[in-house]
Amino acid sequence: MNAQKQRPAAATNGAGKHVTGGATHQMHYSKLDRARSALHAIDPNIDRDTWVRVAMAAAAAGLGFDDFDSWSQSGQSYNAAAARSTWRSIRPDGGIGAGTLFAKAQESGWQGDMPTAAERDAMAKRARRQRQQFEQQRRQRQQEVAEQARKLWEAASEADPQHAYLQDKMVQPYGLRQDGDCLLVPLTDGGSLVNLQRIFPVGSKRFLRGGRVHGCYSPIGGGGGHLYIAEGWATGATVHAVTGCAVVCAINAGNLATVAMAIRRQFPGRHILIAADNDSATPGNPGVTAAYKAARAIGAEVKIPEFPDGSHGTDWNDYYQLEKKGAI
Repeated sequence: MNAQKQRPAAATNGAGKHVTGGATHQMHYSKLDRARSALHAIDPNIDRDTWVRVAMAAAAAGLGFDDFDSWSQSGQSYNAAAARSTWRSIRPDGGIGAGTLFAKAQESGWQGDMPTAAERDAMAKRARRQRQQFEQQRRQRQQEVAEQARKLWEAASEADPQHAYLQDKMVQPYGLRQDGDCLLVPLTDGGSLVNLQRIFPVGSKRFLRGGRVHGCYSPIGGGGGHLYIAEGWATGATVHAVTGCAVVCAINAGNLATVAMAIRRQFPGRHILIAADNDSATPGNPGVTAAYKAARAIGAEVKIPEFPDGSHGTDWNDYYQLEKKGAI
């Protein structure tokens, strides 16, 4: 006679132990196991605000970044940098508690049961498949954007030196191209064009969506001698104009160290200088912090612009303009 197996009812004695079928044993799952179970019951393909709330709730429940990141990786829009920066931004007084995690999980049908070993294995396999699918889609999109960038670049004309942005920054185009009123800054991975940064007359900037940026850069000039690495293109153009040296523009502070290591691999014996942004008005001074991180990674020298009190300058282009005006 076949009987359907059921989980025996469980009670708890005063010592905090489960009593199952008359036998007493230690709780098999911890509070963290329960929180992980709730987290993985939630679909990671949610809007950003909800995703951030889940992160805060997961932290309040005692989970760590690896738990949150592993769950986030199952989402189609997963971004490793965004996941890490979001997790770092969480504060204990954020107003979101662990209850939000369990409530959200219950909305997805979670009933508080712990997954079996087979269920955990199935979840892990599903997460791996989703990550592989996401990576494949991401690489395909990057290839499409690289082709789009190539076509836009080839169809564009040489940049007009009178373009409003170039005039405002007091720099020459140095090989940029122009599409309508939009400047095109080429991004390369060291071998081919992979993306474009579009700069509009008012100074706003946009990359081609879905294209590569991390580890990519825009070069200005060539030849031997010292080599500078800067953040933005206008800063790099200024450094090149003043020094005559080749410059690599990493585009943003978060990209400095990765680009610096790529350049060091290309030029192992070359003297490299990091032309830092001095974000003194921003907590932690991200420009200087990123510059020293990059310099330590490759054994480079750091050059930091110093501004007089009351100045709102942050980079070497600002320094150059103030110097031209006699303010430094």
